[in-house]
Amino acid sequence: TSNEPNVEESEVETAPYVSLSGEAVSFADGSLPSLSSKYRTYYQILTYSFADGNGDGIGDFKGIIDHLDYLADLGIGGIYLSPIHEAVSYHAYDVTDYYSVNSRYEVTVDGVTYDLARLLKECHSKGLTVIIDLVLNHSSSSCKWVSEHPSWYKTPDAFPGGMKDFDYDN
Repeated sequence: TSNEPNVEESEVETAPYVSLSGEAVSFADGSLPSLSSKYRTYYQILTYSFADGNGDGIGDFKGIIDHLDYLADLGIGGIYLSPIHEAVSYHAYDVTDYYSVNSRYEVTVDGVTYDLARLLKECHSKGLTVIIDLVLNHSSSSCKWVSEHPSWYKTPDAFPGGMKDFDYDN
């Protein structure tokens, strides 16, 4: 039996998938994932610690690609990538640049570059979709948006009674 719930054919539409460069993304056969994929199971990956593909001790896109057959065999519908943008910390929930991918994750091994575009292509060739955790509400204080658009951000002083999360004596 299928793990997909019964969905009326009229409910299943193709969803727009767009790459970081703004190009439409599709599976190898040219089809787009359907909205029914919202019912699938996803495997969350913290790239930094998932699998090291080049031997430097840090997880990267090659490490993920090297394990895609295993992940597909689990029966998942796709992978959910924890933040992959340039950031101050290893977990990347303090993004410094929303327009770039963390350079530690894009590696070249034996003349082959393993970047986000290659990861997406490899995932789609195996029928796996990719969700990227875009954390717009977790900018690092060194993100240029903080200085260019200070009105977009609230400091602890802006909250009556302060913010307990920032009260290190609490």
